[in-house]
Amino acid sequence: SGTRITLADFSVAAVPNRLLVVGVSVPTGTEVTGVSFAGEGLTNETVEDANGSRSEIWTLVEPTVTSTDVVVTLSVAKPAVVGAALFTNVDQSNPVRQQAAASAASGTRASGPGCSTTRSSRPRTRCGARPPCAGCAQRCWPGFC
Repeated sequence: SGTRITLADFSVAAVPNRLLVVGVSVPTGTEVTGVSFAGEGLTNETVEDANGSRSEIWTLVEPTVTSTDVVVTLSVAKPAVVGAALFTNVDQSNPVRQQAAASAASGTRASGPGCSTTRSSRPRTRCGARPPCAGCAQRCWPGFC
């Protein structure tokens, strides 16, 4: 069962190599149990759960050309943010490339290859003095990398 959220009358145009992408953000402890468009189920591509929020990305390759509802089903009734976008000229055999992701609590840095986990352990070099570390997003602390 669960709670359903509807994104009404989402239009998919007759464009080549379509990809429908739906993003959902909910509080931690809430799961997206399904997403559908025109009766077709979308594929869950990624889930990130950190700092009290859970974000999920769902996709559908070559969705039906129509104008109908995107339906998101949640495990429990909670507030949610839902967005949908249609992309064209997407590689239909490999529409979503492998991702690298890291997350960290507020006031710390995400760890990954070449990344440190806290502000204080990071070498104090000026931003722009060296390239971003591999495998994580480079974020500047005030005046330092």
